[in-house]
Amino acid sequence: MRNRQPFQWRNTIVSLFTRMTGTRWLRLDYDTVVGAFAVGETCTGVGGANGVIVYLTSTTMYFASIASGPFVDDEALTGSGSGNAAANGVEY
Repeated sequence: MRNRQPFQWRNTIVSLFTRMTGTRWLRLDYDTVVGAFAVGETCTGVGGANGVIVYLTSTTMYFASIASGPFVDDEALTGSGSGNAAANGVEY
């Protein structure tokens, strides 16, 4: 009997979005969470980069697009609601 990998909803949702819209979501890992982010809120970095969160896990947020330049590693992130964290790398 083969060992099977557990089903990952995140990969399925991202793949479905990519196929339906022809665009790829941008990912940004984060850590040092002070306040929880929510889907639909705008996440803004200290450097001015911002984007609307379209999907979220406990360590990664996904954006359909990012306005005003890239996020920078370790910059403070603030949500338009109550989210606060630090970027853990740059978007990809």
